Amino acid sequence: MHADFVILDDATARKVAEQKGQAVIGTLGLLIHAKERGLIERVMPIINELMGSGFYVDSRLYRTILRQAREGPQA
Repeated sequence: MHADFVILDDATARKVAEQKGQAVIGTLGLLIHAKERGLIERVMPIINELMGSGFYVDSRLYRTILRQAREGPQA
């Protein structure tokens, strides 16, 4: 496979890919990546929509991602 990274959220799949030398990024990391490149304006509405559809995001991770995206209360 010739890719900059593999998009995986499952912990076991991430571990296997990393053991095989693949760079791994999750869905939330991909959103930050897209914002940094100007492909999306904000990550918060997308994360909220994902969470509303059953995508689990720990509250601490949620705050961390928003801070990294410069969208949180301490942005």
